Amino acid sequence: MTAALSPVPGTRERIQLQASDDPGTRSSWRERAACREAGTELFFPIGATGAAADETRLARQICASCPVRTECLTYALTTGQQYGIWGGLDEQERRAQRQQQAVRHPRRPAAASGAGGHPPAQLDGS
Repeated sequence: MTAALSPVPGTRERIQLQASDDPGTRSSWRERAACREAGTELFFPIGATGAAADETRLARQICASCPVRTECLTYALTTGQQYGIWGGLDEQERRAQRQQQAVRHPRRPAAASGAGGHPPAQLDGS
């Protein structure tokens, strides 16, 4: 499978991804995606009004019926995809979802420790 992606808004340039570029197997989620036959410009609209709004609406309709929508969205969130419609969500919606996840699951700071996982030595001689 070859997929053409337009990674940057404002451009219609394409990059070609081969199925072999995918870290998954030949039966990766990308090969089962409902968008595999659709034009990529639908999923990377330029702007938010007019034709771009129509493209976004159509992309969301395709995503709504996609059997791998969850995998697609997970991929976008995990890899930090900044542009386009992934799993039915646009850039702002994915950003909001990442922020909600950060609030629900804050990162815990690493415990201070010295070599071998032991507490650091006291510097004041006590």
